[in-house]
Amino acid sequence: MQLFAMTERLHVKQHIEELEAFIGYETKNKYSIMDMYGRQVAYAAEQSECFERQMCGNWRSFSMPIVLPNGQTAFTLQRPLKCEPSCIWFCLLQELHVLRGNGSDGIRLGSIYQEYSLFQRWFKVCDGNGNLVYRIKGPCCHPWTFRIMDVSGQTELGRISKKWSGFVQELFTDADNFNVVFPADSTPEIRATLMGGLFLIDYLYFENNCESDDFD
Repeated sequence: MQLFAMTERLHVKQHIEELEAFIGYETKNKYSIMDMYGRQVAYAAEQSECFERQMCGNWRSFSMPIVLPNGQTAFTLQRPLKCEPSCIWFCLLQELHVLRGNGSDGIRLGSIYQEYSLFQRWFKVCDGNGNLVYRIKGPCCHPWTFRIMDVSGQTELGRISKKWSGFVQELFTDADNFNVVFPADSTPEIRATLMGGLFLIDYLYFENNCESDDFD
């Protein structure tokens, strides 16, 4: 996959939306994806319904194409809606699926599944056949760091981390910056899936600065 051919890490920068910053109206998220040298290698733009953005907030469903500079869609993220006020949170563990290209052929590259945990944040990283490949662990003592672990959850192989964006941006917007370091032996398909994990983490834990839900 061209996006991952020349780099072991990527930087994701969310664009600041003025309407959201000033009046709190939830807009569609947009991101630039850059390599380790700061060159933009892809662009991501949320596709979602206005009603869900305002009523479900960071629980909303969305589709998000990852588009290369030449206009080609490398892969597409799809998050199903799991938002039901009458349910307690562990009934609504979140998931995200990564589809090849624009998703029209339905071929799945991988999936991210949130796991139930009382004191830490855990996710399963599965390949296109549903096989567990990695797990993602978010320790409570390091709320901005998510470690990519082996299937046993014992050995760190990579990392997803949120970066400080400055006082004003952190206080008044939910625009976030992330770095991801991929496991050395990961395939392009699994790296795409880990990118999906990064975006799901952003929505779950950092989308609403003042009222972000933490499902530990």
